[in-house]
Amino acid sequence: MVKNDNEDQHFAGTLFRFPLRNETSEISDNLYDSGKVVELFDSFIADAELSLLFLKTVRSVSLVHISRDGTMKTRLEVKASSPEVPLKSENDSDLEGLTRFKQITLKSEVCKETQWLLTTCTMKKGIMEDLDVLAEKLSFVPRVDLAFPCSEERYSEGRLSCFLPLPNNESNKTGLPVHVNACFGLTDNRRHIKWQEEDQKHDKHAMWNELLVNKVLPKAFVVMIQDASKLCQESRLPVSSVYRLWPDISHMQHKEKWLEVAQDVFDQLFRQNAAVLSLAKDERWFIPLSDAIIPSNGLVSTDIVNAVERTLVSYGENLVTVSANVMTAIMSSSHTTPKQVSPGFLRGVLLRNGLQRIAKEDKLCVLEFVLSDGNYKELQGLQLLPLSDGSFRSFTNREEDTALIDSKEFPRTLLPCCKHLFISNDLSSTCRTYLKNLASRNLFKVIILDAACVVKYTRRMDSSVLEVS
Repeated sequence: MVKNDNEDQHFAGTLFRFPLRNETSEISDNLYDSGKVVELFDSFIADAELSLLFLKTVRSVSLVHISRDGTMKTRLEVKASSPEVPLKSENDSDLEGLTRFKQITLKSEVCKETQWLLTTCTMKKGIMEDLDVLAEKLSFVPRVDLAFPCSEERYSEGRLSCFLPLPNNESNKTGLPVHVNACFGLTDNRRHIKWQEEDQKHDKHAMWNELLVNKVLPKAFVVMIQDASKLCQESRLPVSSVYRLWPDISHMQHKEKWLEVAQDVFDQLFRQNAAVLSLAKDERWFIPLSDAIIPSNGLVSTDIVNAVERTLVSYGENLVTVSANVMTAIMSSSHTTPKQVSPGFLRGVLLRNGLQRIAKEDKLCVLEFVLSDGNYKELQGLQLLPLSDGSFRSFTNREEDTALIDSKEFPRTLLPCCKHLFISNDLSSTCRTYLKNLASRNLFKVIILDAACVVKYTRRMDSSVLEVS
């Protein structure tokens, strides 16, 4: 009940009275005036969006300034809602957990609405004895909450929370793309997490924090990535958001503790053979790394990348699309031997299946790619050699598969009746260089035009003319 001089009024909520001193006392000489109160408001407003992320029962917070004349001005209003049914983790997991969306609406000088993906995981009793013992001694729950901003389009650096966000300083930033919340053991000023450093190796709170971060957090992160993939399959989350959820180790080079967590997450994902990589032919379908063909790091031309992708997809290969941070995760993990797109791999696909499914406009890009590693002998039999008349010859030693390469010294105009034998003018300078290198090795019937060649083909033309006469 709230009582004033006129009547008793019921307030359906919780009231807090803060002893903001304007006179010193034996307890404290920390005095507050209106300026300091405004500073408190400003510090709360800065983290207002994060403040409701991990709270269960608090759904809204308002900051209202009441002037001396009773005028009320709302400085901030932040609300949280969970509109959808959560996903529950697998029954055979070591964790009890769920993943859900949470909407945070903030009204201040600007209005902002952010959708968050939240995963809550609690380690089951009996899985880790050390954790169970400390949980009982400290009366803590072995639970980790992760929050990821779905609305962000760039990689965002996560912070630590102990129900409410810890101060925004470097020691509380993880470099992970999620905010991490748990019942952490904090320092006396409640501004930092305790770790097992030299002076507190046997501190129970520090031991608890180490177990949470090293054992529970990576498992919870794996659950979150797997659940995000399921939500993508249901068209409730885009692939770009799923991949932004993967830690980017380039943001964590000076954060060794959190870098180890990221590496552990990658190792668990690949060791479990989790279906977390999106297929190029249908981005809502995810497959494990063991079944996937990952793109090549060596491709630089967008046209070549797209042509190779379309070709592999048309032949039913399990090509996946991955972002740069996911590619780094795959290549940095000690538990992976990925199958990667390479010129040799593509040559094998083409030799097994033929070239009927390749679009004509893609063939020149595909040719440049399969030539790029210099293993020209493996081109034997591929009908991928473009001539100026629009036809394609095979890489063989047969006379009918002859292809001529001209130059400034020996232009194709020297053999006007052999125009159909010259390679296409549409080739890139890089591709022409590759074909010249191939011809210099006397492989197949690919010939660089020189004086002897001009004489040879001129005589052939003359002979043909005489026979016709």
